[in-house]
Amino acid sequence: MAAATAILAGVLAFSPASGDAAMDIARGFVRDCPRRDAGTPGGHSAARWIFSKANRLGCDAQIDRFTGETPDGVKRFANVRVELPSPDPSAPWIILSSHFDTKAGLPAQFTGANDGASSTALLLELAHLLRRAGRSKEFSIEIAWFDGEECAGARYAANDGLHGSRHEAARFKKLGRKVAAMLNFDMIGDRDLSISVPLNSTESLRKTVLAAAEKEGLSATVSLSSEIVRDDHESFLLAGFPAADLIDFEFGSAPGLNDWWHTVHDNIDNVSAESLAKAGRLAIAILRELGYKR
Repeated sequence: MAAATAILAGVLAFSPASGDAAMDIARGFVRDCPRRDAGTPGGHSAARWIFSKANRLGCDAQIDRFTGETPDGVKRFANVRVELPSPDPSAPWIILSSHFDTKAGLPAQFTGANDGASSTALLLELAHLLRRAGRSKEFSIEIAWFDGEECAGARYAANDGLHGSRHEAARFKKLGRKVAAMLNFDMIGDRDLSISVPLNSTESLRKTVLAAAEKEGLSATVSLSSEIVRDDHESFLLAGFPAADLIDFEFGSAPGLNDWWHTVHDNIDNVSAESLAKAGRLAIAILRELGYKR
């Protein structure tokens, strides 16, 4: 199915058809790039896949290749980004992000359909919709797909994990860009969707996400968490930018469990178009709550 839009006269919306389009993208990504471990041929192939898909959807994508120290030595990484700058060069930026890599050392059947592919697909469809809706005077928008989010060891470290987001936060810092919000999406394709915003997110953005969810009728799906979650938003927080993580850390065989995370059960059968549509609606509602007008 071609990527669907729900745009009339420049109005931005994420429809059920957009959820179907995102689901089709997720299926294609998992089929063509089942293993995307950072610094491997599969990881670089995945970056090229996202780049090509974004351009086929009419977005001017870029691949940003860089190197970084890891516990296994220097590795080559590749972020992908789409920038939609405001006509006003002084407008602040909103960053919508996801990681696309898979964790190394897992069984060959693991494809990261929820953990990596679902948010990758969501952002590809959002990039398509945002481009079609037209540029905003209020904000410049960047959609970013990060490489190297997963850590090689059991815990994140200065040289292990969050490579792509650290690189991009440093780029924004070097460019002197003002950031209104960085919103990171992770594991948002779960059929039984339960998005939380962890405690280590900017408090004003936590409130913004909750207000957006209420206006969009998604209060039962979105909550604030008292947990600390290590994820790509942390790189932007450490760089001094407001950032929030939107993650479903209850991906499992029963409500409240997370026993499918990093297992072979993280497959495309446990991802749904309905959940992707909810996540897309939430993303656009957050943009509206921040003052985005299209």
